[in-house]
Amino acid sequence: MTMTVANAVGIPVVGATAGMIPSGSAIDSFAEWIDSVLPHEHVITDWLPKENKAYNQIQTFTGQSYNPDIEYATSAVTANNDETITLGVDPAGLGFRVGDLVAIEDFYAGSSLTGYDDYVDPQKRETGRITAIGATTFEMDRHNGELSSGSWMVHAVGARVRVLTRSWAYGEALDNAPVWRGDSLYNVPQRIPTGLIRTDRAMRYTPTHEAKDHFANDMLVWKERANDFRENAFIWGRRVLPTNTVAGQMGGMIWWAEQVTANVLDLSGAPLSIWHVADRIRKKRKIHKKKAGTTMICGIDTASCLDATLMPYKQYTENSNRINIKFEGIDTRYGGVEILEVPDWPEGTILITEKADWSAGAYAGMDWQIVQQDNNITGGPVEKWGMYGDFSLRCRDVYRQILIKNVLSNPNFYAGRRYFRV
Repeated sequence: MTMTVANAVGIPVVGATAGMIPSGSAIDSFAEWIDSVLPHEHVITDWLPKENKAYNQIQTFTGQSYNPDIEYATSAVTANNDETITLGVDPAGLGFRVGDLVAIEDFYAGSSLTGYDDYVDPQKRETGRITAIGATTFEMDRHNGELSSGSWMVHAVGARVRVLTRSWAYGEALDNAPVWRGDSLYNVPQRIPTGLIRTDRAMRYTPTHEAKDHFANDMLVWKERANDFRENAFIWGRRVLPTNTVAGQMGGMIWWAEQVTANVLDLSGAPLSIWHVADRIRKKRKIHKKKAGTTMICGIDTASCLDATLMPYKQYTENSNRINIKFEGIDTRYGGVEILEVPDWPEGTILITEKADWSAGAYAGMDWQIVQQDNNITGGPVEKWGMYGDFSLRCRDVYRQILIKNVLSNPNFYAGRRYFRV
């Protein structure tokens, strides 16, 4: 018995010969164009609370609460036998008065009243009552009369002088009390336009591989980009007062925080440590009754540096089967913060803030406005489209902000990674 093997059925191939899958006369076809308009993130715009009413002035002033401690630093060394304390400026202008009981405290080496560290030495402290005020000095009942002249403490230049309380004699009339007025800061609206894009009307009905209507996609792209512009203005903006010929720029979040010098810590390119954050929160606890804010905003690379900084604090055991190298926040004795990484935030810059301190919104009647011209307006087979809006930003508690800038923002140079890239 003989057997005949059947001919195998070949897989059809592409070509131009009969029986093949046609190629030369194929019809172009795209099943789908994936995300022809890439959506962008607008983290800060979404995070900022909305202004409860529209702006209607070019300069919008925001009053800031202000109730400062009365304190200053000595500008001359005190003597062990002299009641005179020298500040170098008018004590009365700072709020010092006869009857104030003040503390004079020297700082440890490396600390100062306005420096990064402000640690006082408890062994170099005295208190006493102000008995007379001069042009740049005041007289003081040294050590409240408990020590004799010649035994009084000698304080260095830069020692802190701070009002603690007041005392007054029964038979004396009350003196005049100083008052304080809070600062007011203004911001301005920024007009953000796309400009006009244009197309031939026929193009709107000419589909391609990428889109059925390119003009519609162009509009979507510019809507995203206009929101990008607004997002970055909320972050990066530097205030410029607008005129008819000068384009106004709103002050952004970083600009607002910089308006109080004491808010700012400049690391000058040094690596960030957990103690930079903790110490700024501690210092704010001393001077601001609301304490520091609870949100720490930074860029993506800076957040990675923070992960590398905190990584040594993680503990793993032989039972650990999953490694977590991210940190959601930091808790300190004086307050906690949640980390918010923002793609468009400037790297090496960290803002510790509170959401309730901010609000953003549009000028009256000037939220995003659409300009659309069809052929009835252009007078020909041309269509145009654009959008614009006027926006501004307000900070309601500028004294509460903490800004850490010029942080080393390359995570490869942090010890937590255990190597350095060359």
